[in-house]
Amino acid sequence: MKKRLKKIGTLGAKALTIIALLVSFTLAYSAQKRALVIGVATNTEDSKWASTHADNDARVMKATLEQKGFQHVTMITNEQATKLAVVNAINAIYDDCEEGDVFVFYFSGHGQLVKDQNGDEFDGYDEALVLYGAPKYYDGLYRNESHLLDEELSKMLNKVRAKIGHKGEVLVLLEAGFGWDDSAEHNNIRGGAQPLQKTKNRVDLESIGQYEVGIIDDLPFGAPNASYASIIEFTATRINRVAHEYEGNGIFTLAVARAFEETPDSSTYLVFYQAIVKNSKDVSALQKPNYLGSMDEIVFANHIPTFRNSRGVANTTKKELILMKQLDYENTEEMKKEEGKTDWEKSFFEPDKN
Repeated sequence: MKKRLKKIGTLGAKALTIIALLVSFTLAYSAQKRALVIGVATNTEDSKWASTHADNDARVMKATLEQKGFQHVTMITNEQATKLAVVNAINAIYDDCEEGDVFVFYFSGHGQLVKDQNGDEFDGYDEALVLYGAPKYYDGLYRNESHLLDEELSKMLNKVRAKIGHKGEVLVLLEAGFGWDDSAEHNNIRGGAQPLQKTKNRVDLESIGQYEVGIIDDLPFGAPNASYASIIEFTATRINRVAHEYEGNGIFTLAVARAFEETPDSSTYLVFYQAIVKNSKDVSALQKPNYLGSMDEIVFANHIPTFRNSRGVANTTKKELILMKQLDYENTEEMKKEEGKTDWEKSFFEPDKN
């Protein structure tokens, strides 16, 4: 009997060891949701930028993402949001991320066009995020120390995409405008500056950025790479427009937060985008959000809970889950209008009405 008990005890110990190893393995390779949330509402006095409520937006987005299960959300606002701090934050996320992770990059504040210096822009201008200390007007000694250029952001995001791989996801949300508006000298407008360049002549913005709906360069739009994580970009409005506020928050941010609440977890990015557009329009018709990327993909696809039966076996495929969750959307007029169009056509041929 003692031998038998000893044998059972040994087997039990081995079983517990195996279970512990399996649990450890699962935890070690559990994909994480990470986000960097930036809001620049006030800038230095000599920068000449009007104040906004971008820091309110950052708080709203941080809370929204945490409710969506994001375990690691870094928020940087106002004087903390220097170019060096933002670059360091993205590099820190890169160091921490693993294969299969989700990364959301969110920015709220002013955007500005900057004269292209390396010839990579079709219209001759880089899109730039205005970080703390960035001047609104040209200074011959300034070398973009505080503007985060599109190509700089693209390079860092593509580095993250390469590390988290094809199982990962990158979502870019930009609550910013890059165009000019005569009312933009006042608060509550995002953007509103002439391009940062030597000439003092006013630039016709209608001829700039008219072929662009986002700011992320290279992959996957220029040269798709199957080993990289997918990337989706949503912007508050077209590049040559300004973005607007409503009662202390950016319209786009409110629309995105509500879309996260309203759309099922298994929704495609097309359904998510349609919810953003509807929510934005419900507040104001002044702007229409735009997107780049594959709208057929599922929002945070690798983080959808699997339905299991009483025996613990998955009995609902991802495809079946998608169909069940989207039945109500498939018969809407909006979905019918989108059928047959490419992603580029949907963005380019439906410009803002303003």
